[in-house]
Amino acid sequence: MGVHYGLPQDTAQKLNMEATCVFPEHRETLLKCLLNGSVKFKGSSSVFDDKDLQSLYGCNHGRVIHKAISALQQIDSTLDAKQWLFTSNTPKDVPQQQTSFDCGVFLCFFTRSLLLHSPAPYSNIGNAFRRHMIIELHEQELDTFTESSIQDNKYYAVEYQKAYYFGRALGSPDGAYVKFKFPHSTVSSGERVFNWPRRDDIDRVHNSCVFYGPVVIVGVGPFTFPQSTEVEQVYQWLRKSRKGT
Repeated sequence: MGVHYGLPQDTAQKLNMEATCVFPEHRETLLKCLLNGSVKFKGSSSVFDDKDLQSLYGCNHGRVIHKAISALQQIDSTLDAKQWLFTSNTPKDVPQQQTSFDCGVFLCFFTRSLLLHSPAPYSNIGNAFRRHMIIELHEQELDTFTESSIQDNKYYAVEYQKAYYFGRALGSPDGAYVKFKFPHSTVSSGERVFNWPRRDDIDRVHNSCVFYGPVVIVGVGPFTFPQSTEVEQVYQWLRKSRKGT
């Protein structure tokens, strides 16, 4: 007998909330770098390869369901896929695909919303969610796929003239511009470290100048950005791509 996972009524109501799956513009550059090989994909190469990433991005059939089962079996070798059966209260609890090839994506999408008790977007699921899946597999953590804007108090890489800087977002008063507070960098024992200057370095930046993020920090003055190498790779690809056009 299969294991049945029911969906409580209150959870079903939460999942039924109207939301839109969006992919932030500032994540698009990293996505392109992962697809063209400029940035090495950090997901499990034994489960997901380059063809799978291209399949997700290109909306092709792919082998998403089989890959998902393989990933779960790596975590628990005793897992028997035949013993898994998901049920819901009504058809309205489950977003309906509009194509013949999105079944695997919708399976991952709904299971993710079920586990997190998060809203299930009913619009623009396909392409936007596929992009989120690639970034999540690379960063090996779940992403907020209903949040399109830059989030307050999180750190981003910001392009400014012929260089880039890390900054903490302080808010977006008019939508097009974001206020950032920038730390200053120094070199300590051969490593680039950051600290807050005595006088705050704050500036308003257009959304289009933010090309990577959020990034994490380690330490409290001085602190570092562990993703610095990847940010540099993305930035260099961005500059080269512009020269080519």
